[in-house]
Amino acid sequence: MQLYVCRDSCCAQDDQIGPLDGYFEFHDHISFEHVIQHLLNISFFPHTATHNHIIGKTGKHNVVEILLPNDKIFYHVLKNRFAKNIIQNNSLYFEYTYLRYPR
Repeated sequence: MQLYVCRDSCCAQDDQIGPLDGYFEFHDHISFEHVIQHLLNISFFPHTATHNHIIGKTGKHNVVEILLPNDKIFYHVLKNRFAKNIIQNNSLYFEYTYLRYPR
């Protein structure tokens, strides 16, 4: 399964050094959880003080949220399902938001 993943930039420097997108090759029976773990393991999601929360979408659906830098993951889908059954058109898009942590 070839998966296209793109994300917003977290700052102006990130625009320059990226990468902001990429194609990833996974076997057909990989779980959605393992796809997300792979992206975290390769540091695909940098963060800043104002860009510390990222939402993953496929189609019009939010499928995962990640709190950075501690990589706390909240799945909106069953994480053990095959990624190919969750991800529409073999593409994931991630957008940053600011989430203020409680003191």
